[in-house]
This record gives sequence, C-alpha cells and structure tokens, in this order.
Amino acid sequence: MSALQTFLLVVDHDKEEAKRIADSVAQDLESKKITLIEIVQQLGEYINDEDPILRGKAVSFLTSVIKSLPPKYLSRQQIQVLTTFFCDRIEDGGAIAGLDTLQRLDRFTKDLAINTAHALFSNFQDLQSRSQSQRFQVYQLLNELMLKHRKGGLKRLVQLVKV
Repeated sequence: MSALQTFLLVVDHDKEEAKRIADSVAQDLESKKITLIEIVQQLGEYINDEDPILRGKAVSFLTSVIKSLPPKYLSRQQIQVLTTFFCDRIEDGGAIAGLDTLQRLDRFTKDLAINTAHALFSNFQDLQSRSQSQRFQVYQLLNELMLKHRKGGLKRLVQLVKV
C-alpha cells in the first residue's frame, strides 16, 4: 500500500500517524527518492474523485508533505505550480492550509498573493454558509496575505473587488 493510501486511511483517526507518513514522504522528496511530480501524479485518481471528502483528504496529503519540507526546499517555479493547483482546488479540504503554507515561504511572490486573493474572493463570496473553522481559515489566510503583500498590489485587488 502506498504512503498516500495509508495516509487516506489513517488521517481521520490518527493524526500522529498521518503526520509521520507525510514527514516520511517529505524526507524521500528531499533525498530525491521521489519527485514532487510523482507525488502529484499519485494524487490523480483521488483529486478527481466525485467524493469531496476523498478529494479533500488527497489535497491534505499534499499540504502535509509541503508543511514537512524545509522552508527553502521548494523553488519559485514549484511554489507557483502548487499555488495554482491549490487555487484550482480551493473548495477542497486542505487547499486553504496548503496556500497558507506556501504564502509563508520567502519565494512566494506578490503575483502569487494576488492570484490567491482572487481565488478566495471568487470562491468564497458567501462565507456565512461555511463552517466556522472554514471561515476562520479563509480570514486568517487573507489577513496573512494583506500583512505581507499589501504594498505589492493586493490592496489594489481588494479595492477592485469591493467596487
């Protein structure tokens, strides 16, 4: 059974084991036993599943692996690709946490911040229909983006969205 499949089975009832699995995959990534592309390819059937819970768990796996990597590990291009991926999957569980992890990295650019904010505004127009924890995650991510990228054009995007 692959690390992904094991993660999907244990993530709901054994968070420590799920973290251990993600840490192990991150170590394999660092030691070049596996590539980021291979990890994303393994997600294929799960991130396209009709079941939103399964999709969310698959996205959470990727997020957990990224969280386990050293802050300087991902290249600017990898961060860009992952940001686009998470923005496209923003409705799935784990995507907001993935974006939050990426935006904390030094190589996360102002353009990525604008794209992330745009995805949030486009997909979460009615936050009141979301759970309190989802709303908190979205507000927390927006707050972090505003703190770090206000001068980089994010303020202008927010003003455009308000109009």
